[in-house]
Amino acid sequence: MQLKPKGIVITKENPFEHDLLKRDKYVNNLTQIVKNTEGGFTLSVNADWGYGKTTFIKMWEASLQNEGYQTIYFNAWETDFVSDPMMALIDGLRDGFESADLPQEKLQKLSALWDVIIDIAALLPTPNAQLIGGAAKAVKKGVCSLLKDKNQLQKHQSYRKLIKDFKDQLTELAKELSEDKQLIIFVDELDRCRPDYAVQMLERIKHFFEIENIIFVISVDKTILCKSIKAYYGGIEVDTEAYLRRFIDLEFDLPEFDISDFIDAQFEAKDLAEIFTNYWEHIEKHYGGEDREVTLRVALSDCLKAENRSLRDIEKYFNRLGVIISSKDLTHQVLDLTCYVLYLHMFHRDIYYHLRIADLKAPEMWDMIKTQIASITYDSGSESYRRYMGMVIGSLAAYIDLVDRRNNYRQEILERDPKMEWFPADYLNWLKSEISNRKGEVLKHLFSHIELLQETFNWEKAE
Repeated sequence: MQLKPKGIVITKENPFEHDLLKRDKYVNNLTQIVKNTEGGFTLSVNADWGYGKTTFIKMWEASLQNEGYQTIYFNAWETDFVSDPMMALIDGLRDGFESADLPQEKLQKLSALWDVIIDIAALLPTPNAQLIGGAAKAVKKGVCSLLKDKNQLQKHQSYRKLIKDFKDQLTELAKELSEDKQLIIFVDELDRCRPDYAVQMLERIKHFFEIENIIFVISVDKTILCKSIKAYYGGIEVDTEAYLRRFIDLEFDLPEFDISDFIDAQFEAKDLAEIFTNYWEHIEKHYGGEDREVTLRVALSDCLKAENRSLRDIEKYFNRLGVIISSKDLTHQVLDLTCYVLYLHMFHRDIYYHLRIADLKAPEMWDMIKTQIASITYDSGSESYRRYMGMVIGSLAAYIDLVDRRNNYRQEILERDPKMEWFPADYLNWLKSEISNRKGEVLKHLFSHIELLQETFNWEKAE
């Protein structure tokens, strides 16, 4: 059992071989734009957090390499501990150029400008600072190998001249990589960076890397990036759309996908498919008349889709579910309770909290649960809804037994409140039957097991 998701394997021969979301058509469209556009530009790939942007651009990168393009991948979030993103950008370029086996004399010529360009960027007081002033301001003692003597200093009397030299030499190196194709630089995870770093990264790309044959592809959650821009400017009203248009020439919104295939793959990847099938065959007789195909697996899948859970959330859910199941004796495992309680633990902590401490009577507990059910826009007449209600009813019945241990509440529910008008009449007999059969002790052990695994594997931070 894998404790953390492996991620999609992207092979050089066929980057889309393991892609369950059929994203090759979008990659092909973007590649055509690159092929048919002269010069450099900046493209943003926009999608909500957790919807597979990183996988998408890595598949596109592999596809571009197969087309003969040279690429550099740069994860901005991994470097936002440095004071200025220019240093991280240049380090990323250096690594990319060195791995491309370019002529050393050309690399050395450009390398002479690395440090002074980093210093120039660091001296910019605001993102919109004008590049003016003497080069001497950018030179720190013993740092700049370029400015060795007064003759060289006289050749570079302004920031603009230094930056022009940097761009010219960078252009030559990019052409050396591929004469008839642009160099593609992917900047990933920018939206996860601290606000000042994210904004300055955009500014550095604009001022220092706006070059004829270099294309920047920036993957972002645009909503989060816009919040970072506002935070950088102290919360004042900023037209973030207009601001971003200064840096981004073309936007591509990653389409929403039908995630059914992705969910199915999670059952297979976490070795859960056979477990769910065996479980259904064992308990099928308790759901007489129900559609044979509407199993616990289908109902759980429909719930994840109905609540619009992200790909990352879905993967994390199944990762944790797999760990829980593999670490328990399945002969004592109540799978529907496990699926539902873990779902509440991850996505509805308020309900989980009250379920955990058993401080509410059944009608109050149901009031909380039915609010959650209403939020997932289920068709209340569907078999998936009925099967989902099976998970809810089982958990609520076990909860009633858990409360019963303190105040004889189960007997009160069954004998003193037989109509139970607070609960849907269509499911009342089902609930009464489950109240007689479910044990609160199972629920209690499940709480402890989930929380032990959470602490052991540090789930809140590790993923």
